[in-house]
Amino acid sequence: MDHKRLSLRTKIISLLVMLNFFQHPIFAQKHGQVLVDSLLEVLHATKENSVDSTTITLLIELAYQYHKIDPDTGIKYGEQALVLSNQINWKQGISSAKNRIGLCYWAKSDFPKSLEYHFAALKLAEEINDKKGIATICGNIGLTYNDQQNFSKALEFHFKALTLNEELKDKSKIALNLGNIGIVYDAQGNYKESLEYYSKALKMYGELNDKGGVARNLGNIGFVYQELYNPTQALEYYFKALAINQELGNKILTGINLGNIGEEYFNIASDTSVAAAKKLPDSLQKSVALFKARQYLKKAIFIFEEVGDNYSLSELYHYLSNLEALAGNYRESLEAYKKFSA
Repeated sequence: MDHKRLSLRTKIISLLVMLNFFQHPIFAQKHGQVLVDSLLEVLHATKENSVDSTTITLLIELAYQYHKIDPDTGIKYGEQALVLSNQINWKQGISSAKNRIGLCYWAKSDFPKSLEYHFAALKLAEEINDKKGIATICGNIGLTYNDQQNFSKALEFHFKALTLNEELKDKSKIALNLGNIGIVYDAQGNYKESLEYYSKALKMYGELNDKGGVARNLGNIGFVYQELYNPTQALEYYFKALAINQELGNKILTGINLGNIGEEYFNIASDTSVAAAKKLPDSLQKSVALFKARQYLKKAIFIFEEVGDNYSLSELYHYLSNLEALAGNYRESLEAYKKFSA
């Protein structure tokens, strides 16, 4: 039976670890479209043809916010910020705008263009000795190299970012760097190092009382245990992550947790080896695991239908189709496969 693991976990975590440039109390508690609308409202209220650091910073933050929902629009805002920054010769603005444009190209999976802008941003940040900016850009370069599967370069830049943030004593960004390093080791299949760095990040997020960071790293640790064929540990961490993401109201990560739980139950049900049967409790035997897999996959599907994420839905319907075939429900398997194909 052909099936593959959900590939969404790393990408969504990466999207969440990009560092914000704009900090203002008016916007601190706002997120998503609400934040975008607020930023646009303030931008439209500024004087027409206004060229100052406040306007440029608004454009840079809009570029950041749009990379998650419409990277092409994000590039347009980044380019506006770049033009205005050049007009007043504001090097930090130029660097930050190029960094944001690079981030938008990363979101479009145009990695060569992303690196082009990120390295241009890095050169300027180094010229003005902007250590915070250098650390942020190095982290973004590391993520881009990771997506290109250039793991040695990814680690090089993540460790550069980590060293700088340790010098700056910025615990929140240190935790981000540790988690990103864990992602690279995870992608390489170096699970010992991956668990070490995820665990360090988890501890630091706990000290910072950052529940979102805790949940992300719990989910990542669960994924490693899933790769290590330790279903009991994998499910333990997935359920901990799920509880926190549900508490925080984070639909996307809740959907990912539900999908990974469903996937793990499916893996348990489809593993008919004697070794697997011996190490599993009765609560995880095939019939029970199949029932739970279906239950959690359908919950995940419901969430991703709500948010309109077709990529995630295709992965989930693929699993559901395989699950129904394993259960002997061939009509249901075909229906799920049709939705996967669509």
